[in-house]
Amino acid sequence: MVSKNDILNNLFLNEKYFKLFFDPKLRLKRVNDIYKLSEFYKKYKLFNQNKHYDINKKLLEKWINSHKTDEDKYIAKMLIEPVVHVSLDEFKMNLIHSVNKFNDYIKSNNIKKYYIIIGANKLWGTNQQNYLDIGKSNFWTLLLALPYLIIKPYDILLNLSQAIEYSIFEKLKKKEIVSDFVFFDDCSYSGSQLFQNVIDFNLLQKYYLNTIITNSEIEKININNLDKKESKLIKVHNAKPNIHIHVIIPYISLVAKDLSFNIQIKRNIDIHLYNNYFIKSYEDFYKFDEILLNQLKDNYSLDGFNKNLIPLYFDHKMPDGVSTIDYILLSGIVLNYSDSKKNKNIKKSKKKFVQFINNCIYPTNKLMNPNELKKWGSNTLCPVSPYKEAKKFIEKYIEKSLASS
Repeated sequence: MVSKNDILNNLFLNEKYFKLFFDPKLRLKRVNDIYKLSEFYKKYKLFNQNKHYDINKKLLEKWINSHKTDEDKYIAKMLIEPVVHVSLDEFKMNLIHSVNKFNDYIKSNNIKKYYIIIGANKLWGTNQQNYLDIGKSNFWTLLLALPYLIIKPYDILLNLSQAIEYSIFEKLKKKEIVSDFVFFDDCSYSGSQLFQNVIDFNLLQKYYLNTIITNSEIEKININNLDKKESKLIKVHNAKPNIHIHVIIPYISLVAKDLSFNIQIKRNIDIHLYNNYFIKSYEDFYKFDEILLNQLKDNYSLDGFNKNLIPLYFDHKMPDGVSTIDYILLSGIVLNYSDSKKNKNIKKSKKKFVQFINNCIYPTNKLMNPNELKKWGSNTLCPVSPYKEAKKFIEKYIEKSLASS
């Protein structure tokens, strides 16, 4: 059972313990603390959600019919038709399926040790000030998935560079090697954050697991300096690094899939995807209808549309405008293509709003300004994200616990 002290002294919750992320001797504490935190989330139902944010079909029909002409109605319908809403229960089920695919890999390849990397959504260099935000969806997804792993991770580390350095250390000191590195996330839209900014960025630094260092050099290594870029552990050569990247992610776009494949080729490594769905962009849906894509762009580009966006959102998260049509979905803005053609300037079109997502209603004064709406949405008013609520709950729990000590 998880205790109050398990939370107060948890490495992932207390900034004064963050330096322990770089102490190889404390890997068991890191593993134990992450499982205690997962247990805490389950105990206090921090993986749950009280409301659902699916599309109300009657309100959606009203939104479509609020457009003036048949052409406008058609464009509005084509904008929303590909949109997929994923309930929390459905997400959990597909996450478990994805974890089980990784479990099958563990069994079939007789994997005994692997690292989990929790910095999937941050560019954390190992020589920089490190910061962990537990109010992120990838961290919440990791905690949700942990109980379903058939083998506990060998260690939990902040970023890929650090993990590769530690794996080299294991090879040099114990004649063992850990070459499997696991990332968790809920969804990858463009793929740039996880695959490009994190995985590819860190591999670029050439921390290869098959580095060869003489015994005399090993004696000179100071384990406390493993995070320095000029470490003696770095040796660049053309041999293939013994690196297997595993990404447990139930939903991934075709764009992100292609990006991961390109990184495999460029870096000469293996990237394994464990997902249940490949999701399409608007361009994937309408690639044979360039006229429609141009109409959608002309009508909605100022309100968050481009053809590379992915029409998918979750109960637990509304992605931002870099990934999906968040402003259009949240505001229910009605824009008439015919009016914009007459005015020659879509900004002059009179704006009307018909919101159509259940349990997701914003005041009109917020709807008029996309920046205000997004600022408000970032404060988790709608949809209410369980991972952000979990962070608030933990902060209050710690505050209350310390006050009563």
